[in-house]
Amino acid sequence: MRHLLLLCLLSFTLLSPVQATEKPQACNLTSFVAEYNLSTCDGELVGIDFNFTGTEFGLGGFKVIGPQGNQTYQLGDDYIYYVISSCNEVIELTLQDINEPNCSLTIEVEAQCCECVMQNIVTETSLCNGGLFTLFAEIQATSGSCVTNGWTVTVCGNTYTMEDGPGYYFAEDILCSDSLIEYEFCSIETGECFTKPGVNPCFGAGPCNLTSFTAAYVSNGCAGEIKTIEFNYVGAGFGSNGYYVHNGSQEQFYEPGDPHLFETPANCNGPVQLTIVDAEDPACSLTTTLDPACCPCEVNNVEAATGSCNNGSFTVEVSMDIISGSCLFGDWSLTVDNVIYALNFGGTNWIATGVSSNDSLVVLEICNPGAAWCEIVIVPNPCWQGGGSNCEITSFFAGYDTTLCNGELAGIIFEFNAINFGTGGFTVSSGNTTQTYMPGDDYVFFVPANCSNNVVLTLQDINDPSCSATVVLAEACCPCEADVVQVWTGPCVNGSFDVLANIEINSGSCYFGDWTLTINNDIYNLDYNTNSWVANGVTSSDSLIQAFICHPATAFCESVSFVNPCYNGNAGCTITSFTAEYSENHCDGELAGILFNVQGSQFGLTGFTVSADSFSQSYTLGDDFIFFVPALCSDSLVLTIRDNADSSCTASVLLGPACCPCMVDDIVVEPFACVNGSFAIEVLIGIESGSCFFGPWTATVNNVIYPLTYNGLSWYAGGFTSADSIVYIEICHPASAFCEVVAIANPCWTAASNCVLNSFTAAYNANGCNGELAAVSFTFSGNSFGNNGYILSSNNATQVYNLGDSTLFYLPALCGDSVVLTLSDISNPSCSLSAYLGPACCPCVVDTIEVESGPCVNGSFNLEVGIGIESGSCYFGSWTATAEGITYPLTPNNNGGWQAQLSLVGQFVPVIICNIPTNYCDTLIVNNPCFAGNNSCGFAISSMAFTSGSNGISASIKLDTTGSCNTLFTTAVNGSQPDTTTLFEDYVFINGLSSLVAMFNIELCHLADPALCKDTLVNNPYYISKTDDRENETKIFCHQNQVEIWSTENIGVDILDLNGKKLDNWKQLAGERHSWTSPYPSGIYLIHSTSSKGKNIYKCIIGH
Repeated sequence: MRHLLLLCLLSFTLLSPVQATEKPQACNLTSFVAEYNLSTCDGELVGIDFNFTGTEFGLGGFKVIGPQGNQTYQLGDDYIYYVISSCNEVIELTLQDINEPNCSLTIEVEAQCCECVMQNIVTETSLCNGGLFTLFAEIQATSGSCVTNGWTVTVCGNTYTMEDGPGYYFAEDILCSDSLIEYEFCSIETGECFTKPGVNPCFGAGPCNLTSFTAAYVSNGCAGEIKTIEFNYVGAGFGSNGYYVHNGSQEQFYEPGDPHLFETPANCNGPVQLTIVDAEDPACSLTTTLDPACCPCEVNNVEAATGSCNNGSFTVEVSMDIISGSCLFGDWSLTVDNVIYALNFGGTNWIATGVSSNDSLVVLEICNPGAAWCEIVIVPNPCWQGGGSNCEITSFFAGYDTTLCNGELAGIIFEFNAINFGTGGFTVSSGNTTQTYMPGDDYVFFVPANCSNNVVLTLQDINDPSCSATVVLAEACCPCEADVVQVWTGPCVNGSFDVLANIEINSGSCYFGDWTLTINNDIYNLDYNTNSWVANGVTSSDSLIQAFICHPATAFCESVSFVNPCYNGNAGCTITSFTAEYSENHCDGELAGILFNVQGSQFGLTGFTVSADSFSQSYTLGDDFIFFVPALCSDSLVLTIRDNADSSCTASVLLGPACCPCMVDDIVVEPFACVNGSFAIEVLIGIESGSCFFGPWTATVNNVIYPLTYNGLSWYAGGFTSADSIVYIEICHPASAFCEVVAIANPCWTAASNCVLNSFTAAYNANGCNGELAAVSFTFSGNSFGNNGYILSSNNATQVYNLGDSTLFYLPALCGDSVVLTLSDISNPSCSLSAYLGPACCPCVVDTIEVESGPCVNGSFNLEVGIGIESGSCYFGSWTATAEGITYPLTPNNNGGWQAQLSLVGQFVPVIICNIPTNYCDTLIVNNPCFAGNNSCGFAISSMAFTSGSNGISASIKLDTTGSCNTLFTTAVNGSQPDTTTLFEDYVFINGLSSLVAMFNIELCHLADPALCKDTLVNNPYYISKTDDRENETKIFCHQNQVEIWSTENIGVDILDLNGKKLDNWKQLAGERHSWTSPYPSGIYLIHSTSSKGKNIYKCIIGH
């Protein structure tokens, strides 16, 4: 009976009526020709132009079959078939009608090459090993037939086939005896060749013998946080295949002929040990030691702010722009009243805590001890409550008097005006030095003339220590009075020697700081050894050395001469006289002219060179003897002359700083608004010529000197304070002694402080939420309030306003504690009021929440949650996941989302995702991977057959079943329920399928606990397409880990994950069907298809 029923069903399907069609005329193809079009060469591809003649051919489209597969065309298309441009293969092309495959012609096309387009070949060799070496080459052919089939290289007559490595080609065991090699690289495919010169690493390799290694810092060799060291070595067979130089933490490789320069961090942290090592013989090495690597600090925009007073102490927050120098390394400190506090970096600024002072104005000394750099900033003391007496200091002035210089001390004359001050005496202090005075004493104070940091002078009443004032002076410097009594040299050792000097210091700042020895622009440090000053490792090619012993801080220099113990006795050129002097008549813009004269024997016959610092110029006898240098007006200048033919024939002369008169057209000073009692200025300086093109500018107010910072257009300085309505600012260029006084109105001056704040109210703006910020509207009323601006602040936000500004305040919508808002006047912070608001909350707006469950491990699984927050307080606070009555905290993961480890019982479990502060929740259904049900049915799709009838297409599906499988099956085709489904024993019959669908994705599910589903993707054998139906259509089918894509037009396809990362991409022609197999984990992926009509975006669930 069973077989009889099947026979009836099949007979009914097969005997459905067939519509009659007209018999078409026969297709006939009479000719087919093709040839390469080399103008279409692109990468490794080339187009073949073809044409044909025939009748009734290609009406439904046609295709060309060749080495690159099938390429489909319509009549009237561009007849081009694209292939890989192989030079050595005759290819076969077949032209075939799509509707009548037997209507076809096949031809052969002779091979042709595309010209090779090559980028620069980059080569590198291994070290020499037994006379052989390996060659590595980056060969990047961007187009042409040479892209395929590899390369050979010919070296010294021998040809090697190159192996393909990761991003490069290589050839091993290369033998050559030449010092310089010409590599010839040839394409195996085309025979095209390209040459590249190189150096033989095996040439001249012999036993290493390193006899000397010297190193010294390069003059002006600081760049950023790096200091450059120049080194030299002497040794036979050393470094022929390269060598290394390292400082213990950094290593650099050199080849013969490379510049002898090594860069080391200028961290100023102990001596630098430099070691040179042969690349092939690690035992062949030498080490030398240099002084700590230090570079001058360039630090701009140093500003300090204090926190509120807390039990007598406060915090200090320092901001600064560290541009270059050793200040980029090491720790920072803050000194207040001789107490040192650590400055800790907080991510953007440096912070010191627990700072205290008894003065109304606190002098902050901000220092980098390792780099010996300090800056002074004065700020109001937030803990100062005023003195207990009526003492008041109305002014305090101080200045240096060079006639008071005494030994190593500098004298400061000071004056002050005060009320009820000093009746019991007063003190003046600076650093660790304090002196007591009575009214009427000589007001002279002495400090060490160390010519280093600014001097902070504090005046203080003895009876009322809170009655005090502070002034900041420039460095304390006194003229150096010294005499170089004697200079002598040590013996020559490996080409260098020591220089010893007996220096008798009589007075001045040269009691402090460093001394140097300068020879031919090379600078050596002089170290004191209790008896004399010593410079180590000195080298020179001169027989008689002209040198200068200098104290750079005071610009003191004295010329000395001595015999070179390492001179090798060369004869010939001699210089008997060399003189030079500046000429103001030859100042030109920012350049200073030096007139010089030279006399000698056999000198300058082939020309000579004059140099100073990094500037040099060549001359011949008879030229105008004038040399130009930048008019820096800073350090002394060493001018050196050298014969071009005999570099040892040289002489030097010491000149003072190169200065030219400063010519300024105009100076304009623009003040900024008053902020917290101080203001900043912008200065426009119209420099016409002279030394003021270089070096720093300063602004002085009430004897306080402020450095001006240049921003490329103008100069800037901040922190100015004054009690006067008109402020006189002296703008100076210290190096050239140019100064000009400019008067401005004080933006912080008020006739009297009558600020009164009567009311202050605030409320959240109902429609004012912006992202994660909540808006507060506020109003206030008062007298003389906010004339110089006012501040509104909460515990986590601060904003500055001027009268007339918008009265909106934004703060983070944390939705936590209540908010305290404080409104205060900038000029009078005590003029303030506070308002209290509830928590700052904004509605939570979430775009999507997506969940993905990981595999089941020991009864639990990891749930990953992606939350697309658009705005609101849910930017902050905790998130949770609640399932089956248990709440799990969500923790951030490494993908920008959240995760929790869940242990569930059911199969499809509702999971509630909630944000705690806002009570925002959303529910999602999660398929529990740990669910163990009782479905004993097992089945697989064994076979499938299709028939076509008047009611559409019918499918017969044969199942292989195991266990207990009843008839509780559901069917879906391409995601939709079919018209009719019949189930009989192990067969499923589906009717009413469409002939207009190219592919069927059929899914069968057995409805038990849990549900068991199987699906398959098959082609529709009765698929009918028409030109007008297919226009601009793209179809994408996702099946397990496979994606099938078909389109009626040329498209580009990108596969992306949900984070937007591109995983794969390709281009396909109209009518092609492309299959992509995913190597990635199961999940949701994005598929972008782009055509001339625009972009379509699809989501595919890939995997099981």
